[in-house]
Amino acid sequence: MIAYHSFAEAAERQAKLLGVPSMKFAVVEYPKPTDPEELNRKKLQYLFEKSVEGLVAAPPKKVPAPQ
Repeated sequence: MIAYHSFAEAAERQAKLLGVPSMKFAVVEYPKPTDPEELNRKKLQYLFEKSVEGLVAAPPKKVPAPQ
């Protein structure tokens, strides 16, 4: 899950309520309108690459469905 700094705590609470308290988060800085567009593109590309890397680095653990 990806969340901006200002919403990180809310995202963590939501994950706990959904039953996935160990969900991994990528907490990112909210893009500033004063930042150059190229900088925002680089940040987005880095975030995308790290997200994909996290998804393929290790297979998810299989958890049995609740009965």
